[in-house]
Amino acid sequence: MINQPTLPAPEFRMAIVGDVNITLPSQFPTVVLRETEAPRRQLSFSVGMQDGVGLSHALRRIPTPRPLTHELVTNVLSGFDVDVVAIRLVGRQGKTYFAELDLRGRTGRNVYSCRPTDALAIALHQAVPVPILIDSRLFEEEGDVAPWTPPTRAADPPIRAADPPRSEVDPPRSEVDPPRSEVDPPTSEVDPPVAETATEPIRDRTAEDHSPEPAGGDPPSVAVPAAEGVART
Repeated sequence: MINQPTLPAPEFRMAIVGDVNITLPSQFPTVVLRETEAPRRQLSFSVGMQDGVGLSHALRRIPTPRPLTHELVTNVLSGFDVDVVAIRLVGRQGKTYFAELDLRGRTGRNVYSCRPTDALAIALHQAVPVPILIDSRLFEEEGDVAPWTPPTRAADPPIRAADPPRSEVDPPRSEVDPPRSEVDPPTSEVDPPVAETATEPIRDRTAEDHSPEPAGGDPPSVAVPAAEGVART
């Protein structure tokens, strides 16, 4: 991997909005930015008519019947307690300039890329003066100036994720039948006995009741066993 040479961070110079005017025969307003310290250089660029009018109203504090777009954005930022930390002009391509809007709110600090006229108009609408910072290369160099980006650190090789710890005892597999009792319940090999139905012959009680009595009129004698030691008569 070839290491690209890292460029040093640019130096930013403090500036103010000096003027917004139209110089004939140009048909577009010109924005003039001036350094606040020596050598007090200036940077000029043309903007659209609508952008120039809005920026001129913000610079001269001219009231309008209804809030313009940048004034509305300022009110929204103020309502959500978002502070404008600074605006920065960071690059140029042809006649187009690139700017950043540095904001700080409850969730932290964020930087948003934007047009210079939008950033300048929002900064001029703030109750507290906002720093206007310009990359010194825009004063010193001619032609295109690429916005500076912080160097990125080489990505570390991916770390192989460790395998999840395995249990010392493997869980029982579903393929194995559940354990059976060591002693199986006894199975009866002999069919249970079937209650036998008594097959006693049915006696004809009617015949017994009407059997003829013996002659003599005496009832039949019934042999009764005598007790031991008693003489029979």
